[in-house]
Amino acid sequence: MSPRSFIPISLAIFVVFVGGAWLYLSATEKSSFHTSTPARLDVLDDPGFVHLAERTLPAKRQLRLQDAPPESRDSAQHRPTILAPRPRGPALGQIIDQVARKLDEASVELRHDADASFVSLYSKGTLAAREGRFDIAIDHFDQALARNPTGYAALAAKADVLVAQGMFLEAREAYEQVLKADYDDPEVRYNYAVVLYRLSDFQESAHQLRQVIRRDPDHASAHYNLASLAQREGRIDEARASWEAFTRLRPNVASAWFNLGVTYVDYDLPLEAAGAFEAVTTITPDDADAFLNLGIARAVAGDYHAALQAIRIANEISPCDETLLRYLATLHDILADQGSPDAPSHRQIAAMLQEQVDSQAPTP
Repeated sequence: MSPRSFIPISLAIFVVFVGGAWLYLSATEKSSFHTSTPARLDVLDDPGFVHLAERTLPAKRQLRLQDAPPESRDSAQHRPTILAPRPRGPALGQIIDQVARKLDEASVELRHDADASFVSLYSKGTLAAREGRFDIAIDHFDQALARNPTGYAALAAKADVLVAQGMFLEAREAYEQVLKADYDDPEVRYNYAVVLYRLSDFQESAHQLRQVIRRDPDHASAHYNLASLAQREGRIDEARASWEAFTRLRPNVASAWFNLGVTYVDYDLPLEAAGAFEAVTTITPDDADAFLNLGIARAVAGDYHAALQAIRIANEISPCDETLLRYLATLHDILADQGSPDAPSHRQIAAMLQEQVDSQAPTP
């Protein structure tokens, strides 16, 4: 179910809970109603959907000089007889020891230079990526990897830039190399999940998002995107759990509350749905969809006056929308049928609204 497709489902619910008055509405044409944009999978707090933030380089193991080989066991009984004395130089074991030490010192010095070059190129690549100079960034990362093929921070950063360029297949391959090496960065797995989604591998994307959440239960973006995937594929238990987790972590994101309200509708929980839609109206008070669905949820719960008030606000935001007018007319009819003292007024208003709807209908 689409995350913003609450309205038609709500109509069906009204048929069950409210009765025949809503049956007419459920059969009406709703194409004129403009729904809001569906929830996106993208990261919420970044311009793009991968993190281009500079990673902390992993700690390098300190190189140890090799243990000195044991002294040579030269002895008088093993030394060949010579006819005349000659100057005695270092023993063979001492020579091997000195050569080994010099080689190790040279190796450490070369490795230090290579590490310094890697860090410099990695930093330049990160800066270029932040400035949007993606081709230059990739060149720097490639040079860094040439100096240190196990520099997985550079490979992961290169993958991020490939995603920003829309090169998802190449990015997936790079992320997989990093993950196979057990590189310790949860954002790599998260970005990998986003790439899998872009490549329409929804099942594996959801699996990777679950892995991220298992490791970091407070990873808000992973909860948001897993909920979005689960809701689209009809896994409402998982969708509900992730939307609830996300709204606890990020309570000011309207789209999450809206989608949580949709999930509560699937569970037939009108009061909880109303609470979620009310949260949307607090965050975005000009969202006509949210007020409409808040009104529908209130009506399903039997609070018709509150429902009428919410849908009136929706009509103020989006005046003369045919769907809203039909809801308003039906609510006034229901209130008139309850026999309240102002029943005649409700009946009159319902008739006026219905005339307005009829006047908007296209002539055959």
